[in-house]
This record gives sequence, structure tokens and C-alpha cells, in this order.
Amino acid sequence: LDTLGVDEPAVLMGCSMGGGLAMDFALTYPARTKALIMVDSGPGGLDLDVPMSPLFDEAEVAYEAGDLDRTAELEVQIWFDGRDRTPDQVDPAMRQLAYDMNRIALSHEAKELGEQRPNMDTPAWERLGELTVSVLVIVGTHDELYTFAAADYMVKHIPSARKVVIDDAAHLPNLDHPAVFRQIVTSFLNALDG
Repeated sequence: LDTLGVDEPAVLMGCSMGGGLAMDFALTYPARTKALIMVDSGPGGLDLDVPMSPLFDEAEVAYEAGDLDRTAELEVQIWFDGRDRTPDQVDPAMRQLAYDMNRIALSHEAKELGEQRPNMDTPAWERLGELTVSVLVIVGTHDELYTFAAADYMVKHIPSARKVVIDDAAHLPNLDHPAVFRQIVTSFLNALDG
């Protein structure tokens, strides 16, 4: 933001891990944050006891075996198809896009490109009461149960948070239903300026 010369507080939006990053930024730089949009994500460090898809174990086995194509397919089943949907029930072009993006990320991960940096000293889930900006929490109906539990946790612990559920969407509602997603975000932004 400094490099771009952006001095005004920003509306931060992130999906999945990007939401956690946006929240970490909002907690670290509250004066630079106007609002926060968490899309199928949760605060860093939040550990919830909810069942996870058995496909996670299969994906880990495939990754360890070096089968990145299989890993990408399993992860697309988890994150794009979601719970209770099959590949034939989703937009094939958007599903392919999700697969292609994930396959690139997996190839970089396998090459050990980049580095994972530690989260904040105090995890975000312990600091939710510090968020004073408006927070929109978006979750797709077919996403993992953890994501629903994280959304409910945020709404309970962030006074300004409200949750919107997008029907027939999984972890990437912006790809599942772009027009609906855009309308929800636009409405939130308009309310900020109104």
C-alpha cells in the first residue's frame, strides 16, 4: 500500500487462507483497514473439533507419492465440488479453472518455492474483539463443516460481523456464483459508503 501510495483505509477481502491473511493485516494495521470481507475462511490459529472430509487423507497420500494430478483432483472435489455435490453438478469451466489454478500451486509447493512465514505472535482467533471495522463473513452451503463453524465463531466473537450464506456454492463462491457473490459484496460496500 505504501508503494502504491494508498493512504486511505482499505477494504480487505480474502478467500480461504487469503481471508486469514486479510484479518491478520486488519489486526496489525487497524488504522489502514476500512472493512473486512472473509470468504469461506477463518481466523488464524482457530482449532475447532469438527469432522473433516476423508478426501484430505487421500490427497495427502497422493501428494506424498508425487501424484500432483490426483492431488489436484481430490482437492478440487473437496474445495470446489464440496460436500454433497458431484462434478456433474457444478459449472465445468469454473471447475477446470479451479483445478488448473490448484495444479499450478501444487507444482510450486512441490518445488518448495517460497516460504511459509509464521502467523502473528498472538493468533487472530484470540484477538477478534479488537476488530472494530465492519466484517462480512461469506460461506457456501457445500463448504467443509470447519468453515461453517469458523463463520459462526467469528459472528459470535466479532461484534460488527454478519454472515451471508450462498446457496449451492462450496469453498469458492465467487467462482460458483459470480453474479450472486458480486451482488453481496457490492451491497456490503454500498452500505459502508452510505
